[in-house]
Amino acid sequence: MQKFRGYTSVGIIGLTAVVIFGLGWLLATLVDTTWVFGQNMLSDLGATTNDARNYFNLGCFFGGILVMIAGIGIASMKKHRIYVAAGVFAAIAGAFLAMIGLFPTDTGNTHDMFAYGLFATGIIGMIIMCAGDWRYGRVIFGGLTMIFLAIIVVTYLVESTEYTEGVAVIVFLVWFAMSCVKIALIKEKL
Repeated sequence: MQKFRGYTSVGIIGLTAVVIFGLGWLLATLVDTTWVFGQNMLSDLGATTNDARNYFNLGCFFGGILVMIAGIGIASMKKHRIYVAAGVFAAIAGAFLAMIGLFPTDTGNTHDMFAYGLFATGIIGMIIMCAGDWRYGRVIFGGLTMIFLAIIVVTYLVESTEYTEGVAVIVFLVWFAMSCVKIALIKEKL
């Protein structure tokens, strides 16, 4: 069976999104030494008075645009509707992430709407992708997604909001990277 050519591109775009956002976050934390994981919200990096603001907001914006493109690519691989839905939620989550880069936390309610939207669509997308993976026999990926979701839920139940946010973002990054590798390597249409 010939591999669908677009899958590799979608996977690479998604992995690039993870790297860009991760670098923006890392560079921002290196510049703003007052920011502490688990004590500050990630979005605090986007409202600093130093260059951390630029690194974080640009990482959010360009990473979000690439997540949106990857999500559209996933949705266009429309053999199974469940993966179309997962792609749509990824695209919406990417749009929310890009908007966080444009509307930092010091913009108030507008930022909060995009931040909550990002987390809601990210978790829903993970659940949908997990259901698709289980349904179509990709039990390793489905099982890993369930573990990632459990990590987010348990952290939410036992830790502060600031710590939970940081853990959730790391889990999202690892999960999205894993999903992009899966997409890049599969041999048949989703």
